[in-house]
Amino acid sequence: MDEPSPGLLRLGRWLLWSVMLAVMAGTGAHRYAGRWGWFWLYTVGLSGVLLHLLLEPRPLWTRGGGDLGPPARRLNGTTGLLAAIPLGLITLGALFGLRAVVS
Repeated sequence: MDEPSPGLLRLGRWLLWSVMLAVMAGTGAHRYAGRWGWFWLYTVGLSGVLLHLLLEPRPLWTRGGGDLGPPARRLNGTTGLLAAIPLGLITLGALFGLRAVVS
């Protein structure tokens, strides 16, 4: 079986990221971060899409339809940016480490 071309994979990643960013911006209720907090996690933190899929509107590991209530602290734009910087560095380190293991 032929492997997909790198350009096709890049296009697919970009499309997925763009759709998820539009969904995040269009959704009214965010539990863990505001729109600006999620924006910074998407763009600088590099893992915003995965975190958004796991945490919003309710964490995937919770069961049942009960109200979870608001989280203890919600990220705004400033705290989202401050959290996105180390998260981006951790994500890059993990990706380079994974690349070294796979190679």
